[in-house]
Amino acid sequence: MNDSAPRLNHPQRRRERILKRHELEVFVSKVPCPCCGDAPDPEMEKLMSALQHVKERLGDAMVYKVHGLNNLSAFRENAEMSAILRNEGHSALPVVFLDGKVFSKATSIEVEQLLAAME
Repeated sequence: MNDSAPRLNHPQRRRERILKRHELEVFVSKVPCPCCGDAPDPEMEKLMSALQHVKERLGDAMVYKVHGLNNLSAFRENAEMSAILRNEGHSALPVVFLDGKVFSKATSIEVEQLLAAME
């Protein structure tokens, strides 16, 4: 047996891949509020549903934050988001960052798309 051969299925590597924590930051024009009485936005409901579904599947391996335009400090704190809003305006929303990088702009995300990106 050759000890210098790489171990492809080393248990520690598998555990590290499974335990990698992913962070999502979502910037939207308006965060849905069930108490406000506003008509629900179907695209926003789809986005929130996708986030919740992925969270249920990954548990603690995923954390997400959703920021609305009423929380401008969050938009300013993220330099890339600030530039996107300045250069492209509100039409770029929603913007989804996955682990600090832009994952999607101006479109809703699909569950399978997001899960595949997190593998």
